[in-house]
Amino acid sequence: METTLSYPGRVALIALTSEKRALNFSHSSFAAKHLFPTWFTHLLLCAAGEPVTSVNIQRKDTKLIIRHFQPMASADDAKKILAEYLDIYFSAPPLPPYTPKVAWAYLENRHDEASYDIAALEKAAKLWSSPFNYSEKDDPYYAAVFSGKGPLENKEEFIAMADRIFGPLRTHSFEEKTK
Repeated sequence: METTLSYPGRVALIALTSEKRALNFSHSSFAAKHLFPTWFTHLLLCAAGEPVTSVNIQRKDTKLIIRHFQPMASADDAKKILAEYLDIYFSAPPLPPYTPKVAWAYLENRHDEASYDIAALEKAAKLWSSPFNYSEKDDPYYAAVFSGKGPLENKEEFIAMADRIFGPLRTHSFEEKTK
């Protein structure tokens, strides 16, 4: 049995196949925020006792970016992660010191998860204020929330929130190497 979910206003498709795989394909260029529909669907299915493998497919230029999410060890593990996200949503100020693109750039460039990586922070800061690409700084919502200063004003809070939001996603997934 195949079930298809679509998200109105977004070019995305999630299909649950008979092999217990949830597939999500996005036509738009890679963005960390586009991992979340797959990740949340994955967590909800796992929390409901469906040990699925989920796959998120995006493109970056002419290359496909394929991220696999492995089944959770237990439904309770998925429920704990979902509870953490709900805690962030309901207890954080209007916007935590975080933006998806900048946080993902920091975590992708960090060499040691236990350390404060200055080079990775510098790359994330350049992404925030890049004059060459549309950056999150150009987004009117983020510009208003951060008053032009950006999410890296308090680096410790930024790192903690990036780890809190993307940490579980990164722990329970891997990127397939494609040509």
